[in-house]
Amino acid sequence: AVTQTIPNFLGGVSRQTDVKKQPGQVRECFNAYPDPTFGLMKRPGFKFVKTIYTPSSGTNPELKDAKWFFIKRDNLETYIGCILDKDDSNHTAKPIRIWNKDGTECTVTFESSPADAKLYLDTTRDNYDILTVQDTSIITNKTKAVAALPTPPTGTTYVANSRGTVRIKTVAYSIKYEVNLKVGSTNYPVSFTTINAEDLTAADSSSNPSDEKYNTAKRILDSLKTALDALSISGHTLTVTKLDSSLELSLKTTGSGTPYAAFELTTTDSQGGIHIDAFTEQVGTQAELPAQSVQGREAKVVALGGANETFWLEFFADDGTSGRGSWEESKDPTVSDGLNAATLPHELFNSASNTFVFRQPKKADGSTLAWKGRVIGDTITNSNPSFVGTTIQQAFYHNNRLGFLTEDNVSMSKSNDFFNFFYTSALTSTDDDPIDINCSSIRPAVLHGVLPTAQGLILFSRNQQFILFSDAEILTPSSAVIRGISNYEMDPTIDPVDVGTTINFVSKTPSYTRIFGMQTRGSEESPVVMDIGKIVSEWVPDTVNNLLSSPQNSLIALYGDNRSTYVGDKNIYMFKTYNVGDKIIMQAWFQWDLPGNIQFVSVDSDTMWSVVEGSGKYHLISASLTQTPEETIMTTADGQQINP
Repeated sequence: AVTQTIPNFLGGVSRQTDVKKQPGQVRECFNAYPDPTFGLMKRPGFKFVKTIYTPSSGTNPELKDAKWFFIKRDNLETYIGCILDKDDSNHTAKPIRIWNKDGTECTVTFESSPADAKLYLDTTRDNYDILTVQDTSIITNKTKAVAALPTPPTGTTYVANSRGTVRIKTVAYSIKYEVNLKVGSTNYPVSFTTINAEDLTAADSSSNPSDEKYNTAKRILDSLKTALDALSISGHTLTVTKLDSSLELSLKTTGSGTPYAAFELTTTDSQGGIHIDAFTEQVGTQAELPAQSVQGREAKVVALGGANETFWLEFFADDGTSGRGSWEESKDPTVSDGLNAATLPHELFNSASNTFVFRQPKKADGSTLAWKGRVIGDTITNSNPSFVGTTIQQAFYHNNRLGFLTEDNVSMSKSNDFFNFFYTSALTSTDDDPIDINCSSIRPAVLHGVLPTAQGLILFSRNQQFILFSDAEILTPSSAVIRGISNYEMDPTIDPVDVGTTINFVSKTPSYTRIFGMQTRGSEESPVVMDIGKIVSEWVPDTVNNLLSSPQNSLIALYGDNRSTYVGDKNIYMFKTYNVGDKIIMQAWFQWDLPGNIQFVSVDSDTMWSVVEGSGKYHLISASLTQTPEETIMTTADGQQINP
């Protein structure tokens, strides 16, 4: 009389009618765990670790609006933490709280210099993004607009055209060398005429007898310097430094602070200016610069290509003062030095066991800030990264670079220099320069999610998905390309997850949640996208707001909170698969009921960690997803601890 046989119940939940269900699928799969080896089993029990937080009074769940996160430094150090909501009564004193895997609360300090780090934590849980790598977590406030440092730089003493150079090009007989300074509307001319070729007895003004009978650059420069030093410029002080073939001039305003003053500098001679020239701030080519100058002298080289090929040089004297040295590429002294670190993502640094410090990112030795500024060029040849003036939505690491998503732009740091988003040179582009690229699309493309894959960087917006890749062997500023690969709707508040070879993301309707699985196939192929939640249509509620994955268990899980009360939900919805090659052996939806309102869930090394709330108290619990838990989890009547 048997009409149907069912080999197992590994099909999980199906919302289809009974006649459409596959063998092994069920209407509900509650507190069960499907396993391709052992079959459908009762879910593992959760081990109570510790009550990590008790409300100050009553049963009010004080951490109900917190942003929770997981940190794994190594196999011995595992932490669970949260960032309190800005309106939480405990936020001002302790905006970040962290506990280790034993439930012991850790020490968290907040640096107050160069700016109060707590000021960066001023938003709600959905507006934080947390990226953890080993002992450092990059925390991004999605509402904080990134700002540049002031223009001109704070404390700058540079005044355009306040320094000048007079250069002797050739020494000739019977030539009148003329120099003219114009300060305001007043001209201050000086000149010197060299001797005739027949007049070999004309003495030099110096005491050097070797120069007495001949024209020399020294004689010309000494005479011009003497005349310039004798000028009386009302309200100003002129300083003249003589070098082997040039004079360096600088003009200051007399009085407190003595700021530099601008002037015009021109030269000519009796043969049309072929023997002498001058410049203040700007030259046409690098060849017009003298071989000798004073330390710190800056010059702007205006090439034929216009503003895009203009660059700045600074002189570094061999002795640190003046004379011979080298001209090196530098920054326009009037533009911003870079980015305001107080508005950029901060770091939560695990400085020692159970000890954390929240601060602006610092270098490995902790002595100076890690963010690097603009050291060459100007706002055209070395412009600010695209995230300046707007907000950063997510941080990521890819190809040895730190990257940020902002609106429809992807910004990535210099290779192996995570906190540097400025170019090395204004003259040429290098392969390790920062990458800043736009994903132009006919649809609104505000990027909010990213996942690195072997094929490239998968980018997610609300209505479209993209891939950032390079046809070359390495990713460089010139080879980076972004292409659209699919057009699926996605919930912007839930980050996509990677489950081994598949990417999962969700979209929501007014009453339930859709779950999609995506397999990328390279830059030239559209991905394979499957609606893995179709079989349980309208089963996963729209209240879920967290998606997690466990690639080693081929498992994803969704959980959320009851937004009407903000206390959480006890249910977690899970999807588990098992593939052999291209063949799907098992895929099953099932549901667990946890012993409290779920605040946070994470899976690490086959252990599921969770924070649940009940009567205002927050408990840390754990469960093993394997059949051989390491802990002894039961005590017999005679007190013996066993692992059943």
